[in-house]
Amino acid sequence: ALGYLRGMEGYAAAAADALVRSFLEDGDWLVRVSAVSAMSLLKDQRCLGYLRKELRAVREKGVMDPNETFLVNALVGGVAELDEKKELVDEIEWFAGHKEVMVRYTVAEVLGMYDGDKAVGLLRALCDDPKDGVKRRATAALDEVARREMEGGARNN
Repeated sequence: ALGYLRGMEGYAAAAADALVRSFLEDGDWLVRVSAVSAMSLLKDQRCLGYLRKELRAVREKGVMDPNETFLVNALVGGVAELDEKKELVDEIEWFAGHKEVMVRYTVAEVLGMYDGDKAVGLLRALCDDPKDGVKRRATAALDEVARREMEGGARNN
């Protein structure tokens, strides 16, 4: 339904507003994760600021409750998905060293959308992760970056 709303003038804005409200006001983690995922699908740039602010708050807090892992994964993915110019590697960088394997895996996955020295450096570091799944995902992401570069579609960030 959200893909359909994306193309309809006026309705996408109302959907974005409702999703942001749910994300900010609901205390249930599953509702918040679902709202972030839906914002990513809707691709409304107004949502990006809210997701970036929440991601910064998590990073500044430093210690993350294991129950927040799903929300952090959704936030990292949402920021990367909505980052049309692919300039927000710095926003994601801190999470590359996170203690939760699922968070590091997600970071490796989304960094495959980015080009530039910083993203490649983070991916190379994730190739040395103690968990094989993270290593494999980082390697696949590096392959994606290299493929884009060979096709001439690399962006500089």
